[in-house]
Amino acid sequence: MFSVETIAANAAGDAAPEAARHLIDRFFFAPGLSALPQALQGPVFLAYIEHGRLSIHALQRAIAAQGGRCAEDGVIGPLTLRAARNCLMGDPAPFLDRLQMELSAIGADAERQAGA
Repeated sequence: MFSVETIAANAAGDAAPEAARHLIDRFFFAPGLSALPQALQGPVFLAYIEHGRLSIHALQRAIAAQGGRCAEDGVIGPLTLRAARNCLMGDPAPFLDRLQMELSAIGADAERQAGA
């Protein structure tokens, strides 16, 4: 599992450390990803850097697929947070697999649209 700092540093590449800090502030703290359970922060943050709120929509679709209840509105609010925590209770593997599938689908959709 990657830390948020590692993800930001990799995304910033050879840019100054301030660029990594900017990524964390803008793409992690601003949309509320820091409130997510730690197991979800890395994958959603990584997707958020590239795809913005679509990554939160993907999280919310994964929650719904596990029977959780939250709106697919692209906003990390109390219902999304509660439902995400509930999905991680017990065996979190099916939920984490579904989340990865939903996040991967965003990238595949973006590639298809770019090629069109």
